[in-house]
Amino acid sequence: MAEREYELAHRIAAARPTVVVIGDLILDDWWQGAAERLSREAPVAVLDAGEHHLAAGGAANTAVNLAGLGAEVRMVGALGRDEAGDRLLELLADAGVDTAFVVRDAGVRTPRKTRLVAHDSVLLRVDEGAAAAEGGPVPGVAAAFARACEHAAAIVVCDYGMGTADAAHAALSQGEHPALLVVDAHDLAAWQPVSPDLVTPDFAEAERLLGTRWAPGGEPRRAWIAARRDDLIARSGARRAAVVTLDRDGASALPVGSEPPVDTYAVPGPAHQASGAGDTFTAALTAAVAVGTGLDEATRFAQCAAELVVSSPGTSCCTGEDLALACTGVIADHERLREVVAAHRRRGRRIVFTNGVFDILHRGHASYLAEARAAGDLLVVAVNADASVRRLKGPERPINPERDRAEVLAELASVDLVTIFDDATPAALIESLRPDVYVKGGDYTEAMLAEAEIVRGYGGEVRLLGYVRDHSTTELVEKIKSAPSAARASGAGGARGAGGARGAGGSDVPAAPTRARRGSERWASGEPASGGTLDVLIPTRDRPAELAVTLAGLAAQDDPAFRVVVSDQSDGAPDWEHPAAAAMLRVLEAQGHPVDRLRSLPRRGLAEHRERLLEHSLRTAPGVTEVLFLDDDVWLEPGQLARLVEARRKLGSGFVGEAVQGLSFLGDERPDETAAFEPWPGPAEPERVRSGAPQYERWPLHNAANLAHVAQGLKLAPPDWVPYKVAWVGGCVLYERAALVEAGGFRFWRSLDEEHSGEDVVAQWRVMERRGGAGIVPSGAVHLEAPTTVPERGHDAKERIDTMSDTPSPDEALQYVAGQIYPANLSALLDRARERGADDAALELLSRMPEQDYNGPTAVRRALIELTGGEDGPQG
Repeated sequence: MAEREYELAHRIAAARPTVVVIGDLILDDWWQGAAERLSREAPVAVLDAGEHHLAAGGAANTAVNLAGLGAEVRMVGALGRDEAGDRLLELLADAGVDTAFVVRDAGVRTPRKTRLVAHDSVLLRVDEGAAAAEGGPVPGVAAAFARACEHAAAIVVCDYGMGTADAAHAALSQGEHPALLVVDAHDLAAWQPVSPDLVTPDFAEAERLLGTRWAPGGEPRRAWIAARRDDLIARSGARRAAVVTLDRDGASALPVGSEPPVDTYAVPGPAHQASGAGDTFTAALTAAVAVGTGLDEATRFAQCAAELVVSSPGTSCCTGEDLALACTGVIADHERLREVVAAHRRRGRRIVFTNGVFDILHRGHASYLAEARAAGDLLVVAVNADASVRRLKGPERPINPERDRAEVLAELASVDLVTIFDDATPAALIESLRPDVYVKGGDYTEAMLAEAEIVRGYGGEVRLLGYVRDHSTTELVEKIKSAPSAARASGAGGARGAGGARGAGGSDVPAAPTRARRGSERWASGEPASGGTLDVLIPTRDRPAELAVTLAGLAAQDDPAFRVVVSDQSDGAPDWEHPAAAAMLRVLEAQGHPVDRLRSLPRRGLAEHRERLLEHSLRTAPGVTEVLFLDDDVWLEPGQLARLVEARRKLGSGFVGEAVQGLSFLGDERPDETAAFEPWPGPAEPERVRSGAPQYERWPLHNAANLAHVAQGLKLAPPDWVPYKVAWVGGCVLYERAALVEAGGFRFWRSLDEEHSGEDVVAQWRVMERRGGAGIVPSGAVHLEAPTTVPERGHDAKERIDTMSDTPSPDEALQYVAGQIYPANLSALLDRARERGADDAALELLSRMPEQDYNGPTAVRRALIELTGGEDGPQG
């Protein structure tokens, strides 16, 4: 049963329509057991009765089903003053049926049908009693019916030929009936003068009414009855429709007029369990129409209810709880979903929950969901809404809209219920449903799941399943998109520039090396690490978790070869000692990437920290040609290092950058800011950028997730990229190392207070003036949106760019030669400075002192002052 039928059940229960049921009341008596031997008295089976139960039958069963669906039911009929009548009255009262209109008469023997059932097969049925008195209709039934019909929304007549319904026939023949009238009669011809709204014959009753028989082996029963619609309507007197039940074939509702039939199709059940299914169908159809439901939806609802009772032994009733348990497929309403899950939990079932995007269903999904289903009795799958997917995976996803993804999942045998959620995580949904088991794939760890704490908190289980390799929706999408794109690239060469032009450079520029990352099959090979010609420089401070994510992004880069240098200025233990960060550094080393770990204390500000990294690269890796300054809270999409290297070389610029994007802003489009996007038509040319200049106004382009929207508008396909003009780029900048050194690197740190910002902007502006710089789009650099660990940034370096000096002060240079044995010559002073880690600027200043012997620090300081034009000396 789908959500639509379950919603209708809620409408019925909320409206509580008053329905009068009049007809023959029957007590169904069921004896069930085993029959494994024959009697010695006669050639008959002996039933060893094991189970015995009583149920309301006939019109009483229709009333109980209506009450189970939430209707207010008034039962009209006759019962004897006998034990069977007492028991049937108790069953009706227990079901919530109003029995005030049931007449008790000593002249009536309460009808009773006793069935003997062995191994689910009915051996024998014994009928007793009659609903009418021996002298005719039971006195008082007609008056009771008249009272019961006051303010009723619907009347159901259940005429099985025992005489009780005659009272209703007489009353209804006298004029218009004010309520919905539904007639379920063995002999419908007798009710034609009453003009009921709906009649519900089974196929055999329809044949009798038509006075003709269907020929087995000819046209299907459904087509046969549809061809005789007008005759059936005329003979039954139905004013709205004749709804014919076809047992194992479902039902066919034939509206009055030219509207097409409404056909439903049944899930076949055992014939011996069909007792009372027609009563349930009539009850559900009546309740649905009574609350204003159209014939098509009401017929489908009735079919669902009938199928439920056919699946249960004996005379069964369909309740709201049964409908909840039968509900499968997509339930978008989370409150309805909670009710359905609660119904299953009351039956002792183990609830399993999982969630995901499930954009293009593949074998990995199928295996994962089958394994999840095996963890319990009911699997609920929550699917990310379209807006949620865009926030997670970018503006080009999802490929399939949320309802399509949910409906496809619902068709899987392993999946019971599917819903859709729009939050960043399913935490609220989990809190509401409280599944016994929360399942995620093996590509997660429990620490990555914020909702795991909720599950553990109420005593649930978090289970991480195995990961099916080489089955990823993202990989499938990229494979589909890249096949034609690769063909274009090989034919045209280069990356796409603005207006369809290709990036600068041409075929004479060497391509970045490929597949430098060492696969897991070679982790234990003992091969020497190779950093190639690229250093990735990461300054970090008190951000171990963010550093781990940043390193994980690097570990996903196939090429080029690179070295990682992490420089830590944390207050306590270095960030790389955190288990997650330490693990990712081990992964990088296993992949063949050299890793250097530096402690860079004391702190003297961000610019000085970056300068230390640059100087380490210069001292320890003379063959490196490019350095990537990567902030410790930036995750790189796979393939970004190769893209950055390719772009810088083809553009011939001093730097290129991928501006970091905050993906929580994917739904925030800012056309007034993206209007600043201006592609480079060719090689990136030198530019001078300063605060207040027109070029400076490009900076809002890098706010929020603006570049994602720019990329979407450009309709780019991998591996295409577009270079564009920038004010500056934050978080992920690849420099030609020589160009950065030529521009002074970050040596200007000496001109800044410790609490500053904008040092990266100053370095880029200096490089841009000499060699040019560019951003590239799409950007695969993701900002983790974590709070800064340097909240105090009182001085903006870019506002002081034209007054800064790269030259160290005399006292700064002097500290590197402290402890020297005097007198000392210039060569000895320089050797001492190198031993103590003097940077290039300090060494350059010291080397400019005159060649002479120095008799102490005072003489050295005086010489340095003369060179720098400081106190006590002229300009050097």
